[in-house]
Amino acid sequence: MFVLIPTHTTRHLAACLASLAHQSRLPDGVVLTCDNDLPEITALVREWWPKVVNRAAGRMPFWHANRPHQGQPRLNQVRNNGLRALIGWAGAVDSDLVIVLDGDTMLEPRAAEKHAALRDAGAELVIPFRVMLGEGVTAGLMPEALLDSGLPETLLTADDVAALRQRHGRYLRQVFLRYFGIGKPQKPKIIGGHHAATIGLLQRVNGFDEQYTGYGFDDDDLSRRINLLRPRARVRIAVRDIMSYHLWHPTRAAGKPAEFSGFARFSQQGLPLRAERGILNPMPQPEVSVMQL
Repeated sequence: MFVLIPTHTTRHLAACLASLAHQSRLPDGVVLTCDNDLPEITALVREWWPKVVNRAAGRMPFWHANRPHQGQPRLNQVRNNGLRALIGWAGAVDSDLVIVLDGDTMLEPRAAEKHAALRDAGAELVIPFRVMLGEGVTAGLMPEALLDSGLPETLLTADDVAALRQRHGRYLRQVFLRYFGIGKPQKPKIIGGHHAATIGLLQRVNGFDEQYTGYGFDDDDLSRRINLLRPRARVRIAVRDIMSYHLWHPTRAAGKPAEFSGFARFSQQGLPLRAERGILNPMPQPEVSVMQL
């Protein structure tokens, strides 16, 4: 089981890494994959990862993949760069589970253990969720304190628990309806900032579609392609069971779907389930540098 962290900034990255130090089941390796080659990200990794390994008191190999920025966000290509590093450098095989976690997000202490247990029970895709933390709560979460003591136990509110329970039930209904060809093909939707899939499943769809650039609908695309696979992927819903916490930062204002750059591609009919430009046959980019710690 591996963790793949895509990012383009150092913002909240130390807190994300610190949360891995307290996992009850340590990952077999971690890949940080970047949409740029900023030296400050490399410097943070060199400073923080030894601290994380020391606090975890266990072995967690770490790879840092990056290449120069391409003038526009290419999140799916960056995710695939991480997958290519896992397969080529870490020796990941079809049965290995990959937890994809945004660099501004923290895993609850038993998250990796729970993901691995579902994989061991036969799941190829795990759909968990994440709670969006407010500005005040985020400001009180210092990376050094998180590294020392772990996440506070009071991050989930009663309202969060109720909302997660409701969403969990809705996702289960969507899985049921999929068996009868009812409902939107991208439902239940994978949350790009926190989900898990086996290498084998991701290879069946050729990973993330690199023809999505900018923002929007890349996660809907992956959900749709996996949901339409035959034979069906073995999916487990874990919205109320496996949690991560998204740290607050300023974001783009919400807009209409057509305002997002990915909408036009997602709206096309007849797109293949295997991405034309994915793990294999990637979009052009400079050579990806991979550093192992």
